[in-house]
Amino acid sequence: MQFVERIDGDYRIYAGALELREGCGFIAAVVVQQLVAGKLGGPREIYRDTGLSCNYPWVSSDMALARALDSGASAVRLEQHRP
Repeated sequence: MQFVERIDGDYRIYAGALELREGCGFIAAVVVQQLVAGKLGGPREIYRDTGLSCNYPWVSSDMALARALDSGASAVRLEQHRP
């Protein structure tokens, strides 16, 4: 299991690569939080996907992490353009 955390402006992206059975590849997961305090005073989750690409396995953890980070960055861009 590998995790990466990235700050993108007012957003935190958590990306993970989870190993399937030995030698079967990695799946990707991502959670994005808006760091600006919400009504309850803490971060607000804006996006979560724990089975990116329908749990299709990537060959390497680096590929899975890259996909998760890309998905998180796309969610941030969509949120920023929301009226």
